[in-house]
Amino acid sequence: MENNIVCGCFNVSEQDIKNAINDGVKTFKELQDKTNIGTDCPPCTIDSEVIFNRILKETTN
Repeated sequence: MENNIVCGCFNVSEQDIKNAINDGVKTFKELQDKTNIGTDCPPCTIDSEVIFNRILKETTN
């Protein structure tokens, strides 16, 4: 699942999100600044933020 593409517009995968979190990203806005995830498609933004929050919770627990 780690290579599952979350944002097709910018080719951002779950692994990319995990890597960003490991690099210090703590908020969805920071993730957007780093990867452009969800910045081109409003429906994608909602789904991407949900996935980010899930991964952040899993990573920090």
